[in-house]
Amino acid sequence: MYKLLKKYLFMILTVTFMMNLGSAEAREANQVNTISVRSRVEQAVQANTAVITVGIRVQDSKLQIAQDKANLVMQNLVQEMLTLGVSKSDMQTSDFNLNYNKEDKNSFRGYTLENNLVIKVRDIDKAGIVLDKALESGANQILGINFTYEGAEELKDQLLKLAIENGRKKADIVASADGRIAGRLLEVNIYTDSYQKAEMRVNKMMLDSSALGSQVLAGNVVISSEATLLFELN
Repeated sequence: MYKLLKKYLFMILTVTFMMNLGSAEAREANQVNTISVRSRVEQAVQANTAVITVGIRVQDSKLQIAQDKANLVMQNLVQEMLTLGVSKSDMQTSDFNLNYNKEDKNSFRGYTLENNLVIKVRDIDKAGIVLDKALESGANQILGINFTYEGAEELKDQLLKLAIENGRKKADIVASADGRIAGRLLEVNIYTDSYQKAEMRVNKMMLDSSALGSQVLAGNVVISSEATLLFELN
């Protein structure tokens, strides 16, 4: 009985080893009969939209007074943006923070309230004017300016198609060195992105309400699409 069981276990182990070996050989065969390439295409375009974040920061010993001051500035700011032709849907509150200021449990220093507004400026030539009007309205924080390209998604799709076409060409070139050709596309992984190559220059102190005539220079936005492609080799 013991000899029979020992023989049976040996047979199981042998079969398992052969199956694993077969799987390894299959994986090796698949590696030999496929080719993987990576292709990236990018294009620089002139930025056509500015996204500006401005805000108001006020301090007061009374919470209601701090809120009233911030609300008045924000109301004036929104109204000025509407007058400039900025759509209400292109304005959005990004942060609203209220801090209770104290040095210790017996020392109260008042309240600090911060309210920030993100403004999308579709007429990029008005970006400098938007900054000036924000300061005139009482904003005392300029938190950032980003430049984007409206239409980026459509351009990414076009570049992705080109990246895939270029990837197949690369695969054919490499395969031809062995007298073969790239066949079916078995797998594709894609990645798209856009990043800013732009600069901002302001000719006066932006946190001063007298800082009028802000000059904003928008540069290029780089749109890219990348694909990793796995082809069958014929």
